[in-house]
Amino acid sequence: MDEGRRKELEKLFIMDPDDAWRTRLSPEEALLIALWDRQFAEALLRLQQGENRKASRRANTKECE
Repeated sequence: MDEGRRKELEKLFIMDPDDAWRTRLSPEEALLIALWDRQFAEALLRLQQGENRKASRRANTKECE
């Protein structure tokens, strides 16, 4: 895949909430997008877990006061 097409896919992935463009992907492009989807989901989960830990610490700190 050339760099121009990859940049185009990055832009679509980030900015286009309509997933219709995903139906026109080549198999190689679909694998790349699936990888990005997984990485995004994992990062989101880590962020949520971090926020949950922070909230728990704050709650524990308030209980000790």
